[in-house]
Amino acid sequence: MIKKRGQVSIFLIIGMVLLLFMLLFLYMQNIGTGGFKSQAELSVVIAHDKQTAKNYVESCMTAVAEPLIIGIARKGGSFIPSDIVHEGTSINVLAQYISNFGYQNLMLTKEEMEKELNDNIKEQLRSCIDKGVFEKQGFEVIEGESQVDTAIGIDTIRISLKKPMTLKKSRYTINLDDYSAAVKLPLGNLYAAAIDIVNKESSQGYFDKEDYILSHDIMIEKFKPYPHTIYRIKQSIPQRNEDFVFQFALEGKDTVGKEILTYSQKGCCKIQRDALCYKNIGKDQCNGEYIDNAGCSCDDNFQFSVEGCCKTDFSCGPTTKQECAGQFNQGDISCLQTGCKNLNCKSTYNYENDDFSGPAKMNGESWCVYESITGRGWDYVGTRHYAHSCINGKEVVESCRDFREEICVEDASGGKTKAKCRTNRWYDCAEQNSQASCEAPSVRDCYWTDYLVSQKKCNPHIPPGLKFWENEGNQVCNTANLNKNRDGMRFPISWGHGVALHCLRMGDCGNSRNTADDFTEFGYHNPDITVEQWVYGDSGYNRIGNEYTLGIPFDVNTEISASIAPATGGGHAVCNLWQSGADKCDYCSSSELHPCTEYKCKSLGRSCVFREEDNSCASSGATDRIPPVIRDFSSKDYTYTKKSNIYYAGSTEYEINQPIPIHQPFSFSFSTSEPTWCIASIFPPYINQLTKETIKALGSATPEIQLNKYNYRTQYSATVRLPSSSLTKITNYLLFLRCADRYGNTNDKESIINARTKEDEVDISDPEIIKIQPFLNDLIKGATNDIIIFVNEPFVSCRYAESDVLYDSMKDLNCSTEEKNIIYRPGYPFGSFACRASINVSINADKLFFACEDRNGNRNDNFVYNIVNP
Repeated sequence: MIKKRGQVSIFLIIGMVLLLFMLLFLYMQNIGTGGFKSQAELSVVIAHDKQTAKNYVESCMTAVAEPLIIGIARKGGSFIPSDIVHEGTSINVLAQYISNFGYQNLMLTKEEMEKELNDNIKEQLRSCIDKGVFEKQGFEVIEGESQVDTAIGIDTIRISLKKPMTLKKSRYTINLDDYSAAVKLPLGNLYAAAIDIVNKESSQGYFDKEDYILSHDIMIEKFKPYPHTIYRIKQSIPQRNEDFVFQFALEGKDTVGKEILTYSQKGCCKIQRDALCYKNIGKDQCNGEYIDNAGCSCDDNFQFSVEGCCKTDFSCGPTTKQECAGQFNQGDISCLQTGCKNLNCKSTYNYENDDFSGPAKMNGESWCVYESITGRGWDYVGTRHYAHSCINGKEVVESCRDFREEICVEDASGGKTKAKCRTNRWYDCAEQNSQASCEAPSVRDCYWTDYLVSQKKCNPHIPPGLKFWENEGNQVCNTANLNKNRDGMRFPISWGHGVALHCLRMGDCGNSRNTADDFTEFGYHNPDITVEQWVYGDSGYNRIGNEYTLGIPFDVNTEISASIAPATGGGHAVCNLWQSGADKCDYCSSSELHPCTEYKCKSLGRSCVFREEDNSCASSGATDRIPPVIRDFSSKDYTYTKKSNIYYAGSTEYEINQPIPIHQPFSFSFSTSEPTWCIASIFPPYINQLTKETIKALGSATPEIQLNKYNYRTQYSATVRLPSSSLTKITNYLLFLRCADRYGNTNDKESIINARTKEDEVDISDPEIIKIQPFLNDLIKGATNDIIIFVNEPFVSCRYAESDVLYDSMKDLNCSTEEKNIIYRPGYPFGSFACRASINVSINADKLFFACEDRNGNRNDNFVYNIVNP
């Protein structure tokens, strides 16, 4: 046995020696070919190394170029810092407002964008391309100067790089020079759309974004931080699961009460290289074909990507004829003729209630929303006009220029409502001495008040806003300074009241109301009278602007030659700037969709200060940095255990001991150490996987419940109804109580309600009608009334009658809901389901009876609603 093992060892040693000799032979044989068997093998290695080196450089090009392309688009086509910053981003200016002319197109070209991209890509490639990568592989690296050339296409940006680079080893040399990369992003497309917008805005002061969005399959948002305008254009990139954004600015000028806002026109410039046309260009700006005609026009630079509407058994929406696999309606880009109900807005924003109980709107339709009674001189101080629109099922809001320098007007002649913000032509109303010149719609927006016992009868339809807090615009008010005429001598009280009315209608002048409906009397003086309250109207008209439309022209001449009427000096009746009263700063953020602005903020109190960083309004005396404390928690119908939550240091958890049936009321109350604004939120204080899963599971259920609107308070009492797990996929809820005081301080110790739900396998409970809410204060007899019925669970139908009859004999209201329709909006019962309907109430009715049927066939006993009015 020992002998055999010795023989095996000898054979192993001999084999190893032979292997070493073979390797040495091969090595000596390959010395003549530089270490390779043949020249062909060497060529393969060189080609492989060359391609590897080229791939490395081109991957650097893509890695560097992509964020730069995204960045230059978000900054408006230039990396050069601008004075205009929106939401933390410096945004390039594509047009600039010039006094007595309008917006001058600054004509950003593709070539200019490409040059900036070239310079920035070249600079960043210096740090990306690391020659040490090659040196570690044994290469000597010799680099030449780089040259980058970028070409912006419609949906692709191509980058070429010339960079001589030599890689040397002892046995071979690799020479590299040309590299290329492509980034698939629609920079060229959205840039063309930006030029289209600038062309329209600079020459007409208006861009029809609704039709443009629908016909080009992109999204356009418009913001107006005074005095500028910001456009944000977005196109979905499905493969990236994100939007590509191009945003730019129109640089405005502060013209409040100082000068007219006008739009003039220059010629057009066509750049053949880019196949682009620019409007409102001076001849000296154009480096292409110039059309020296103010009446010239440019076709859309962004070509139509939507041709009509396509309807199939499974979908309905705008597309091209080639892509349609069903019924195609050419030219129906908003799908109104095709009848795509999925693209309409089923309900819209109601400013009065600050909720979405407003009427349904068609896709592509736009409408005006006003923040107070409007027209005939009644607009309140601090208010603004808005143009809302329905785009593919979503409501989009455009703010008209602040200080009511723009007004919202509507036109319904095309079969659907069309709204737009246009210039308020109020400037010379005070100079008009006849009704014919006052109410000339081709040149001004004024109206004649013949009933006034005053020598001034022509007023702005929409009074302009003024910077009363800076004492700017007093000359506008002073146009209403008047001495007594013969009527003033004979009828001093009527004359004084007439002048007071004329005064407040000239602008933010005299004695008037602000956006919060607070009335002040510091701006009008007449020694003969104390103005009676009827002059200023009743309270309660500050949030009902949706009930008004302006009977003034839609399309008007925006090239205005008028000037602001001069002040008239002193008088027996003196009209000065309006002055704000006691602070109500928090009202500035009382709307979910309409932003707080400096103008609105200043109208709400003398010490209100606008904070631009978060668009909020607070008292200038804000020195409080102490967070509010949540305390005195209790629950009316459930017991609870108070303890600490192990995951949140210093927290207080209120664990509800009994399970809460879904759709049934859970009432709780608490107080805060100071006036606050509170929410109950499912969001934990730190983002983690639980948060993400909860948000995903909730679907359309609201993850935050706003417990009060804009009014701060210390006592809270809320009733909520929790949804079915069929919607949320969970049966245990952590509700975090979050409260903020007037100065933005939030509670630093978490207060958590820990509640679990239960639901029966078979629902045998009758639905409960929680509340009947008329759109007006009460139901009107002998008329059609709009109402909302709030029910505690989803229902398949609701009915009503004027007598206590069986369900089958009642009139169907044609409404139904699902679990996903649950409501958690302030002003509504939390966790309810709404039936919005119109009902006819007879002249003799004194009661109405309502009932609903849930999805399991259960019906409630008739709910009785007593009609109060005669």
